[in-house]
Amino acid sequence: MTPFGNVSTEAQKRYNKAHKKSRVIIENAFGRWKRRFHILHSEIRINLKNVPTLIIAAAVLHNIALNRGLPDFDDEIEEDQPPADQFNQCAAFANLDSFALRNNIAQSYFGN
Repeated sequence: MTPFGNVSTEAQKRYNKAHKKSRVIIENAFGRWKRRFHILHSEIRINLKNVPTLIIAAAVLHNIALNRGLPDFDDEIEEDQPPADQFNQCAAFANLDSFALRNNIAQSYFGN
């Protein structure tokens, strides 16, 4: 899902705000995993069928480390995000059904 480029309703504005907040949280989590497990930081050189297992193992080990109070890598969290119009550069290649889905989500969950 991408943010709306040309916001025309309050629902779209609220959707974009929620999208931005969610993206920051998710990117922060991925950054923490990459710092804890260097194999995730660059190209993963294992058989493609084993990559999901590796990622799940990293998530489990990360959660165990947090539960045991092992040091985390709390670098500064970057709150700045690129403007929404930057995401719409690829809009010509997107499936139109995804735009209808995004509009439905914005109206259903962020509408009046």
